[in-house]
Amino acid sequence: MLAMTQHSRRLLSLLVTVLALCLPLSLAAQPVCRSLSSDAGQRYQQLKENAETRIASKSFDLALDDLRRARNLCADDVALELGLADVYRGLNDCNMARFWMERTVEHLRSNGGNSTQEMASALERLTEWQSECPESALLAVTGDEPEVSAELVGSSSTLKLTPFPFEGRLTPGDYLLKATRNGKQTLVMTLSVHANSLTVMHVPELLLEDVGGLLRVRCQTQIDQFEMGTEAEQVPYPCHYDGVLSNPKTFVRLEIDGAVDEEALVREPNHVADLRVPVPLRERDEFTTADWGWLAFGSGVVLLGTGVGLQLAALSMEADVTDPKRVDSDGNITSLTQAQAEHLLSRAEGVSVLGIGTMAVGGAALVTGVVLCLLPDDPYKTQLTPMLDNQSAGIQLYGVF
Repeated sequence: MLAMTQHSRRLLSLLVTVLALCLPLSLAAQPVCRSLSSDAGQRYQQLKENAETRIASKSFDLALDDLRRARNLCADDVALELGLADVYRGLNDCNMARFWMERTVEHLRSNGGNSTQEMASALERLTEWQSECPESALLAVTGDEPEVSAELVGSSSTLKLTPFPFEGRLTPGDYLLKATRNGKQTLVMTLSVHANSLTVMHVPELLLEDVGGLLRVRCQTQIDQFEMGTEAEQVPYPCHYDGVLSNPKTFVRLEIDGAVDEEALVREPNHVADLRVPVPLRERDEFTTADWGWLAFGSGVVLLGTGVGLQLAALSMEADVTDPKRVDSDGNITSLTQAQAEHLLSRAEGVSVLGIGTMAVGGAALVTGVVLCLLPDDPYKTQLTPMLDNQSAGIQLYGVF
């Protein structure tokens, strides 16, 4: 019974192998890519035949090129995806072989092939490769630069990202992504890819080789122009400015309210020098925003103290009326008449209201002072105006921010 079981397993393994070898042929026979013109269709069929021949002779690098060129003509043929899986398997790249076998399974499912022998064979091979490289990472690299050549350089291997944009699988780890194109500067980016996760990278447009760097100048409304050039000679340019740093060392000269400032900018590849020209500060003989803040803060302290004093005076007046025993200077107990008591209470109430109003104005001045001290200086005049009427008290702040 045991011998029969082993024999059955060998037969099953042989059957699966035969199905796997026959899979490209059966898929190739399916009618696909009907939209190709006659010439394009002939080139496509020739590339597929060349790829099959080279896979059989284990010329995997040449077969890979044929399959990529065929996919450029028509990407709807699942046989190409299966062929790419076989090629990468032959190149001992388990990650990319797994990626293209996953694409094959997805393609078969979308075409209703999940009950066919081809699907069974593809799933078995995919399961086998998933167990061989389970810690695989997905990577997608896109870009704005046409005809760019990109590669990933790892600690032990280099992966060419062909075709570009690129999608595939690779071993998790840290890599350098290098993007090159004739006439353009090489761009180098670092990235880390992690197991069982998708990493997406975008390659920006590359700079020309004769462009060492870019300059961006942004000015406030009071600055109309700046000067740029060599140390000996500068040429005026209008603000705002976006351009190229043509010299290895460029000098930018700014004049703000008679004060001259000069910046030396060193050209760096793939680097943007961002220069922001601020609003000129006011003359020091004028009050700054912080000066107004300290003035308001000090006034608030004085007003708060005055208000507290008035409140204490009002409480003292009320105590004179409510104290049942009032003693004069000779030590005799005296009392107030009704008219005197009412007059004293009226004065106490007025003093109390004045104290409350004074403290309110002082508190507002304190808050305003703190705010003004925290604000940056600006070239616009700021005006503080106290407000006090029958119903409210406070300070208005006028200014442009």
